[in-house]
Amino acid sequence: MSSAGQEFVPLSEAALWAVSGPNSRHAALIEDGFHVLVETPGGGVSLSGQAKDRVAAKRAVQALARRADAGTEVTEAQKGYLGQCYAFRALFYLEVTQIMEWKKPTDPVIAPKLNQPLNDLTNLGVPIVTEKTTSDVASNNPRVTVDEDFDLILSDLAEAEKYLADFNRTDKIQPNLGVVYGLYARAYLFLASRAKKTAAKYTDEADLWNKAYQYAQKAIETSGCTP
Repeated sequence: MSSAGQEFVPLSEAALWAVSGPNSRHAALIEDGFHVLVETPGGGVSLSGQAKDRVAAKRAVQALARRADAGTEVTEAQKGYLGQCYAFRALFYLEVTQIMEWKKPTDPVIAPKLNQPLNDLTNLGVPIVTEKTTSDVASNNPRVTVDEDFDLILSDLAEAEKYLADFNRTDKIQPNLGVVYGLYARAYLFLASRAKKTAAKYTDEADLWNKAYQYAQKAIETSGCTP
């Protein structure tokens, strides 16, 4: 039997702002981390999802709320966690967008044997789910363009760069500033490779190649590694 449901958590104005975050970014991270839908109808947040996921998300919301109500500033450690979350989400969207974008086969042997898609899939990426995605929208959430997916990816990397500026990782699985610059380089490499083919927004090929080079250099210099 499914334990999916909804629960409303009342919050003060300060706590609601802390849980939602700038441009509702914190709420989006709670959604990704606890597999719930977070909505802000006013006076608090509504959590939708499986019972165990709602319980865990509620604890996180209440912890943020207590700190906000007490006037406690976010610690450097918490900034590090937040920055890592942004970096991981950028990575996940970077990977899945490249995988799911349809690319016309060019191999002269294989191409004639493949069926063409019934609909035009040019420049289609994957659906975007954020803190602003309501239950109704989520039930009919079509794919967006690759360009729109990369708007989110580059925005998340900008947030990760900000929060990880002074972060020192304790394990190589943790993304740090060098990793963020590496992800920037990968993102711009991909965008440059399709600038003259199917892109609608990121079309300045020379600028994109230049940004890929610059961020690759920053990744090398920041990480202290060699290619």
